[in-house]
Amino acid sequence: MKPLANRSFPNFLENPIGFGGLLRRVKIRHRLIVSFSVLTLVPLLITAAFAYQQSTQAIKNKISTYSMEVMNQVSVNIRNDLVKFENDSVDIAFSDLVQNTLENYGRLNEWEKKDAEFQMQKTIVKKFALYTGVTDVLIYTADRTKLTAYGDTNFKLQFKEDFLDALLDEAHAKSGVPVWSVSTDEQEDNFVGYPYRQVNYGENGLLLARSFKSIELGAPIGYLVMRIDERHIAEKFSGMNLGTGSNIFILNGSGTVISADNPDIAIGKAYPEQFLVEALKGHRERGELTFNSTVGGKPHLIAYAYIPGSDWYVVSTIPYTYLNNESVGMWRTIAFLGLLCILVALYLSYVVSRSISKPMLKLINSMNNLKKGNFVTRVEDHSTDELGVMTAHFNTMVGNLRSLIEEVKSQEKQKRLAELKALQAQINPHFLSNTLNTVKWMAICKRRTISPTSSRRSSGCCTAAWAKAANGPASGEKSSTSKTT
Repeated sequence: MKPLANRSFPNFLENPIGFGGLLRRVKIRHRLIVSFSVLTLVPLLITAAFAYQQSTQAIKNKISTYSMEVMNQVSVNIRNDLVKFENDSVDIAFSDLVQNTLENYGRLNEWEKKDAEFQMQKTIVKKFALYTGVTDVLIYTADRTKLTAYGDTNFKLQFKEDFLDALLDEAHAKSGVPVWSVSTDEQEDNFVGYPYRQVNYGENGLLLARSFKSIELGAPIGYLVMRIDERHIAEKFSGMNLGTGSNIFILNGSGTVISADNPDIAIGKAYPEQFLVEALKGHRERGELTFNSTVGGKPHLIAYAYIPGSDWYVVSTIPYTYLNNESVGMWRTIAFLGLLCILVALYLSYVVSRSISKPMLKLINSMNNLKKGNFVTRVEDHSTDELGVMTAHFNTMVGNLRSLIEEVKSQEKQKRLAELKALQAQINPHFLSNTLNTVKWMAICKRRTISPTSSRRSSGCCTAAWAKAANGPASGEKSSTSKTT
């Protein structure tokens, strides 16, 4: 196995067709700007996304826990009131006065019936005189004759016949188990145009209906219907604010609205989002007290508490726009800081890239001038970084080249001068000697040519004289030449 130091690793930056090759096609300045921006933006985006997700989840968990605790507390308070109303109904139904009156009601005359009704009012008013929740208590005989045991005798509570029959039939089927329902103006016969009961006893009422038997005979002898002002239940949660756009309301098992803090939610009507009722039942079976659902086409966090005796659900709906409000604000702050960081990063990348590209551009221009033969070029850079060192080396190289060229030029000039002098020294003595010899022999030849007897011999002598003049004078002839001259 080769040691680590001797291994050769592929360098992707040197690959001309790979990622490194693509990078090398981009200018350094642009690479630096992009790298600064990416290195700043990517960690910031990751951090922002993580912080947003964590903060959103934390806020959701806290509000979910808080709303669940609120719903539990509200349900406990309502359940306590309902239990009290149920106990009061038992006390009334099994009181001696009510038992004796209903057992013997068929044998009573009209005066005795009125007196029995008056005695019931006189007795029950003591129970509810300081308790404003109960507005009316009606006693019905087995044949469903009404006795007003408690309530306003001038503006008596009167139900519509079909609603009353359905209510008493359900109470009869339950055999004494309390039946909880709700009544509105549609189920009550009130004085038209005179809203006395609506103002003083509430527009909506919660009804507790139950059948009861004779203690002595054990046979059913009548029904009790107790009306509670819906506002008495609503005040248990109407002052609670779970957030902007949130609602708290009560639904029964069939999806009818029992009470609500929002007037836009109609009491006594089926809740518009009926699938929510099925979702409540399903999550209750799984023991989940909070879940996500869509209400009005928008996502909401649903928290609820179940009231077992009445089959009611205390429900709160909190829109996610409220849940994400703080997270959105945090996201905006992070986005602003991210934009600021990007701008700072771009500025710093521009400054850093310029500190690299500017001296490099100067160096490249100087190299181009040097390539054109301008050896006087010089780059002024007094920095101490790598570019400064490279610039200093470049200036030194240019100086050395310039000195070398000057030295070569000087040597060539000196060489030419030396050759010229040598040539002159070589040419001057021979030229002078040859000229003198030529003149000498021409004079000799001319004298001999004048004599006719010696013309043939003078021709040969002239030829020999020209040869001697061409070859230079002999050593023995120097003195004679000078003498002849």
